[in-house]
Amino acid sequence: MNNSDDEKIEKLELHIACRPEDDFRDILAYADKRKGIVWTPEEEEILVEGLKKYGKGHWKQILDSFKDDLNPNRRMKDLSDKVRILEKQTTYQKRSKQDWWEVDQNNNPVCKMGEKVIYRAKLPYEAAFKCAYTKNYTSGETKYIKICYEEAGKFWYHLYIATYHKNENARNRIKVRKISGQSPYRKDGM
Repeated sequence: MNNSDDEKIEKLELHIACRPEDDFRDILAYADKRKGIVWTPEEEEILVEGLKKYGKGHWKQILDSFKDDLNPNRRMKDLSDKVRILEKQTTYQKRSKQDWWEVDQNNNPVCKMGEKVIYRAKLPYEAAFKCAYTKNYTSGETKYIKICYEEAGKFWYHLYIATYHKNENARNRIKVRKISGQSPYRKDGM
């Protein structure tokens, strides 16, 4: 062993001596305390009120102004996580299904046996995925899927590309990827 190895061992021993086992127990105890703080309906209402007053992203101000009403162990990260979860619940779970149908290049409905096929789905991706499963594919083949829905007297189109992958180690699979889409909720209408 040379001097540099001895120095490394001394530094390692010094490092271990500086971090007693009790410190790790305190860290683990704190981690256990932070595990799950259940949100009460009153706290959710307070959070929504704070969002209306201060806006999204001003978590420190919300915590400071409502510290008496919120759980004292709440952090800014808890508030942002809860808002994300609440937004997610309001966008997908509460959304109703609507009718989607496939259209050709001239925006005419694709018909099977004289009738257009309706795909009931909440989002355009789900409708495109259902539509992709009705098509016949060969391995590696790619097909374009253009789906449409009607809202407020106007037709809104979404274009997807569907690829069929066949792999020996995995089950047969169709991958659907969005190319472009329109929505009445976007300001540009695209």
